[in-house]
Amino acid sequence: ARAGIDATFEARMGLHTGLVTIGNFGSSGRMKYAVLGKQVNLASRIQSICEPGKVLVSHSTWLLIQDEIETVPHGEATLKGISRPVQVYELNPEAA
Repeated sequence: ARAGIDATFEARMGLHTGLVTIGNFGSSGRMKYAVLGKQVNLASRIQSICEPGKVLVSHSTWLLIQDEIETVPHGEATLKGISRPVQVYELNPEAA
């Protein structure tokens, strides 16, 4: 704001819990450190339906955080490339 920029920065997050593959992938000529797997894809899909400034979590993540972080059910979401609807929850901004 002091620099005269009036645009607001808002991030959105999609979180999912599951097993992934992580490490260096590729060849010696082209190596990349990455996280791979369907769990990564699901988190990305959840993030894509999330509104800016919000955080959505999958049911598997909700099971781990439900006693510590207040959430609001966001319903079932049909996500591209995911065969079944996914129950998602929004972190309650009022509790933060």
